[in-house]
Amino acid sequence: MINPILLNNNGKPVANKLRLNNQDYLISLSLFNPQGVLFPINTASLVNFTIEETTLNWYKKATLILKNSENILERRPNELVSKDFNYKFRNDGRDLLLVNIKPSTDTGPVYKDDFPSEIYELNYVFSIYDTEDLPGRSLSEKNIKFYMWEYDYQLFLESNLDWSTNRVLYQLYPELNGQSSNLPDEQRKVPTGLALKSLIEEALNERSSKQQFSAWDPGATNIFYSSPTANTAIYDFDYIFKRHVSSKKYGNIDGDLSIVYRSRFEKKWNLLSFTGLFSLAVDNNKLAGPLQKEQFIITNTIPTSVIIPSLKHTPQDVTGRLNINFGAISNIINYQFVNMAAIDNSLLLRTTPCYHYTYAGGQFGVDFVDNNIEDIKTYYQNSYVNKFEVNTKPKALFTLNKTKLQNQAFNAVYSYEDSKIGRFADSRNLVLHSSLFLNECLSFTVLGSTYRQANVFIGLDRESGAVDADFDEKLLGQWFTIKVDHVFTQEGYINNIVAIKPHSDKDIRINDDRVV
Repeated sequence: MINPILLNNNGKPVANKLRLNNQDYLISLSLFNPQGVLFPINTASLVNFTIEETTLNWYKKATLILKNSENILERRPNELVSKDFNYKFRNDGRDLLLVNIKPSTDTGPVYKDDFPSEIYELNYVFSIYDTEDLPGRSLSEKNIKFYMWEYDYQLFLESNLDWSTNRVLYQLYPELNGQSSNLPDEQRKVPTGLALKSLIEEALNERSSKQQFSAWDPGATNIFYSSPTANTAIYDFDYIFKRHVSSKKYGNIDGDLSIVYRSRFEKKWNLLSFTGLFSLAVDNNKLAGPLQKEQFIITNTIPTSVIIPSLKHTPQDVTGRLNINFGAISNIINYQFVNMAAIDNSLLLRTTPCYHYTYAGGQFGVDFVDNNIEDIKTYYQNSYVNKFEVNTKPKALFTLNKTKLQNQAFNAVYSYEDSKIGRFADSRNLVLHSSLFLNECLSFTVLGSTYRQANVFIGLDRESGAVDADFDEKLLGQWFTIKVDHVFTQEGYINNIVAIKPHSDKDIRINDDRVV
């Protein structure tokens, strides 16, 4: 296993201390390759280091810009410096950047004294997949830029595996003794979630650390699959994940849309439905759920002539461990708010009849029930939106006009799946995915904190009261973070955050069937 934490003889991280936004950070950045070359990077040469976390990718991406005067990174500057004091690039996906960033335990004005690693530490092994030479006005002003993604993704991207779902079948039924070919095709299928887990272990366990799994849904449908010769592991992963629909595990609903991601510090894999994920936003007492992490405040609201008490739209926490407000670094002074685009609503949120062929009965069929747009909206409201109920009854932001309601607008699809639940992956779940990720969106930049990450919920409220407006029912309240950038420079540290919200906090009277 490659350990991204570099230790000195005293067992302490070898890191530079950098003070950013009145907070000390221990930052360790080192280039490393399998030849044993370890090249620590002094943060004095840092121009920009950006780590990108997104919901749509289980892996993290990053870019790093370093000062590289006269190509000093690879070049011996003079005869007084050891000829080994440089880095030679292999350019084969094995030039790695070992990253360890954590707030210092020195007291700071906006943090607690203790910084648990599982909450605050950024700990990654990145593979450099491309470099860019950035010329300046002279050779002494040159920079170099690295484009990176996690090393585990590099392994998925390049590895051709001799793998099939038979691996899972023999684990489930060792009495088969390798003779699965004697079984009918239907009995040789395995749950999609277990197939995905086996594929991950096959791709990573030998050349990376042993994989850990947390909430892992086996799936409601089965698959029989052998990796084609030309496929690398990432194509197999994507194919199986697209076939996966949730089972009744971890608060899931059969056939629901699923998400796969890894915990940031321990790198534990999670596979669960959006129903299960959203159920962690609010607890049974209408207080902050386990994934409601931070309370943001809009601070530059235009004042009104009357001071109006502000009712929090975000569920509160009595333990002090959830929905945390960090003071100044949790203040939003500007934001970008975007409603769902009409073209996305018109073309993607439609009735999606699913045609199929039943081999056992030798008949063609079509699924309309559950794939009708009204049924999809009802599912969306009950399974997702109702999870966010705090002070009022939330409503889905999912508007339907007469063209849709009269089925004059639809997207017909075909599925090879035998079961109706399995066919949701080709029909209803595509609409659910669009209705979530293309819904209203919020983007803002704040002073940085390593506490922040994707796939959690944040709260948005105003600093002081404001005149009651339907717009605030959309703007304020709980948002699901789908992208968090950690951007480090010599001057400071910021987070760029993008979040989505599939609902208004109460009925704002945007009714279906208002326009033709």
